[in-house]
Amino acid sequence: MVVLSSAGNRDWILGQLTTNPIGDPLSIELTNESLAEGSLLFDSYFRPAKLFSGHESLIRGTIAQLKPEVFNRLLDSTMDILNQNRMRQ
Repeated sequence: MVVLSSAGNRDWILGQLTTNPIGDPLSIELTNESLAEGSLLFDSYFRPAKLFSGHESLIRGTIAQLKPEVFNRLLDSTMDILNQNRMRQ
């Protein structure tokens, strides 16, 4: 999982991370080159349309930290999906 943002009350907005390149056209590949710190055992894929929330007690630790520009790309891709559903006035 990728921690995207605090949701308040010790809850977090999380995004799905998978090692399975399942053909999701929206997925973003993450490799060790995507990281500022730490390492991945396998190349992985962030799925911006697969969001969930979780309490901080579910988060066991940090494996890696994304480079700021990569993290911003993940946020932008998530917001793009959400903005597609914005009601136009």
